Amino acid sequence: MNYDVSKETVFVKKLIFDGCQEVPVDLDFSLPDYCPDIQRILKCSVYPKVTSRNISGDRLNIDGNIDIKIIYVDSEKKSVRYCENTTAFSCSIDLRTSPENAVSVISSKTEYINCRAIGPRKIDIHGAIAICAKVYNKAGQDITFKIEGDDIQQKKSQETLSDLEGIGQQQFSISEMLDLGQNKPSPEIIIRSDILLIPGECKNMNSKVSVKGEALVKILYIGDISTGQLEVMEYSIPFSQVIDVPGVNEKSKCCVNLEVLGHEEQIQNDNQDGTNLIMEDIKAVVTVTAYTEKEIEIIKDAYSVTYNLECTNENIKLCKLCESLESPFSVNSIIEFTEFNISRVIDVWSETSSINGKYENGEILFEGKLNICILAISVEEIPFYIERIIDFKHKVPLDLGNENVIVESEIYPKAVGYRITGSGAIEIKSDISLRSDIYTCKKCNIISGANALDEQPKHKDPNAALTIYFAEAGETIWDIARKYYTFVDKIKEENDIFEETIGQNQMLLIPMN
Repeated sequence: MNYDVSKETVFVKKLIFDGCQEVPVDLDFSLPDYCPDIQRILKCSVYPKVTSRNISGDRLNIDGNIDIKIIYVDSEKKSVRYCENTTAFSCSIDLRTSPENAVSVISSKTEYINCRAIGPRKIDIHGAIAICAKVYNKAGQDITFKIEGDDIQQKKSQETLSDLEGIGQQQFSISEMLDLGQNKPSPEIIIRSDILLIPGECKNMNSKVSVKGEALVKILYIGDISTGQLEVMEYSIPFSQVIDVPGVNEKSKCCVNLEVLGHEEQIQNDNQDGTNLIMEDIKAVVTVTAYTEKEIEIIKDAYSVTYNLECTNENIKLCKLCESLESPFSVNSIIEFTEFNISRVIDVWSETSSINGKYENGEILFEGKLNICILAISVEEIPFYIERIIDFKHKVPLDLGNENVIVESEIYPKAVGYRITGSGAIEIKSDISLRSDIYTCKKCNIISGANALDEQPKHKDPNAALTIYFAEAGETIWDIARKYYTFVDKIKEENDIFEETIGQNQMLLIPMN
């Protein structure tokens, strides 16, 4: 005989896919006519821009462009120069399943890049980028909280979890006219531009979430094409977006992810009032995951006082979003030069970074890497470029007991300061904004169903109303009742006991019917 069960559905963010696909970058191109000849290449960078993404069946299809940016020294004036080229790319990732209502979060990294000048005006490039994707959807999980039957005893546990209300994703644009000011020369060519999106305040409404943040923009440009004079400008652009997130309410906790799809800068030099302006246009995607804290009951054990019972077990994982951390810190390092004696710095920036967090001994330990890039001039007035990988650690005290902890982190290198400490060294200070979502998870083996073996009834002496049992301190009423296939509440009532565990050695009267 199968017993009827009552179930409750909870929703989780199901990770469908987490992986990368390599995309080759192989091309050669000639310099535009306005660019002077190459003497030496300083820096070659590739920047993928995702223009479209869609999930069709079991495939995630991604299209975009790869911007290739070359910083070099010209052969005539030995000044820093710049050229760029764009090539299209596409990739299709096998998800191994056909998810419904899934969202994807895309990132990219450079696997390797080899760039060489094969003549004064021609560049040959071979390398590869990795397009990385995480694909999620909202999945229901049915949890049994009651087995119907007067003869069934159930050992239950109250658990707290984060119930997924919804996942919302939206593409948006940030457009701003940037004023260089009266004291800066007009830009001739933009050599490099960095965009960093940092999420800020998150406010919930009915089925919508308002996300505020800032876009940090840093631009390196040539102010005088004849001399190669370089200038650096930095800006902060606030933004605000409202995203549809079905199911979200005022009590929901939200996790925000921001992606830069691409950005363009257009120089505005023909202004009648003489102002120096750059039009900044940023394409981005925001993904919001909303949770509500929920209490549920699970059945950890069950038996029948009448029949032998065959139970169906299920392993589940219950996770709770317990903390969203914002932890700014700084990474200090000294970089030494062996080939050049430094005279002045043109620009310092952090180009790539990675971070991992783990919980141990009452604190979150973050370990990561920063790639510090330096463009400078030697005492011989020779431009040079170097980069160094800097390892760092950062600790945040957080007492989570002995729980299994999952740390999801994003790192934002907000600013890089520097100080020349000698002709052969530079001191670097990198200001970091760190955002982390901390989950505690536990695995539970639960009873999801029960079947009474009708042909195997419990054999009890109908003439015995009570049995004497000598209990030891530390035993539970549940274990004693299960041993005699009787009711937990009847043992408590017969012996005037209110606790679940026996506090000291004592004799118990066990009701048998």
